[in-house]
Amino acid sequence: MKAKYIQTGAAVDYTPDADVSAGDVVVQGEFLGIAKLDIETGKLGALATSGVFDVAREADTAFTIGQQVYWDANGDPEGGDVGTGAAVDTAANGTNKPMGFAIEAAADEATQTTVRVLIVKGVARQAANQADSTAGDLAGLVVDFNALLAALQAAGLMASA
Repeated sequence: MKAKYIQTGAAVDYTPDADVSAGDVVVQGEFLGIAKLDIETGKLGALATSGVFDVAREADTAFTIGQQVYWDANGDPEGGDVGTGAAVDTAANGTNKPMGFAIEAAADEATQTTVRVLIVKGVARQAANQADSTAGDLAGLVVDFNALLAALQAAGLMASA
């Protein structure tokens, strides 16, 4: 058997090791979902893996429409408790997980504490553009190659050494 269809995947089953509250962002490796309802320890519940959510935004972070949004599990939400998790605008060398895309602009203001995010399964990370090498010798090529590696690490596409 190659594969057997199970479900659409808009929500997936989840049994937590500790109580989870509705709206909690749950990260498992590279997978991210949002609890739809409270889930008690050891009880079967569901995580949404797609949809539109208002997500706590990192303090001093603005978003534009269409900008990729990442989840920092230790982020400091605007107006919230330090270290409880927040939407951020950077992959931070792969430590932040891709979440989706901002579908409304979110200003860097204390009055706007969330960013509206379209959660999509399989969000691909994208590295910043790397200029073509114009190196004239091996030493210059090494410098350009190391810059490429740094850009891949910054985008979370490659682990840091």
